Amino acid sequence: MASSKTVHFICRANVFRSRIAQAYLRSKRPDLDIISSGVEATKNLNGSISWEADYLLTKHELKQYDAKKWQQTTQELIDKSDVLIFMASDVFKDAKKIVDLGSKRHEVWEITDILRATNASNDKKRADAIYQTIINKVDGLEAGDLC
Repeated sequence: MASSKTVHFICRANVFRSRIAQAYLRSKRPDLDIISSGVEATKNLNGSISWEADYLLTKHELKQYDAKKWQQTTQELIDKSDVLIFMASDVFKDAKKIVDLGSKRHEVWEITDILRATNASNDKKRADAIYQTIINKVDGLEAGDLC
């Protein structure tokens, strides 16, 4: 029996974009190994998860699929991955400085990171909009490359 394909979502701190993508795809495809990491996760930029990601995971009933803690992007994680998804071109550029991507299949998405607004209502609206962008991209990936 062939081993499961590993899909790896990579962002800056591994507390928002990549965590949402990971949890969503895990909920849809339990047959895949889905991981996420951040190129600057060890800087602990926003704790173990952003409140916006926690809000979205709760709202969309995805908390049971969450990784529970951030993870630093490492060569070991890259090497065990079949598909690499970088959440933005700046993340891709920074990842190439710390790991060797070799000839790994990869995609670079341009998913906006969360920026703090002046009130929680605006933050939730931004988070909801980013969530929808992530879901659309993941659904496109699933239909085209993972089935």
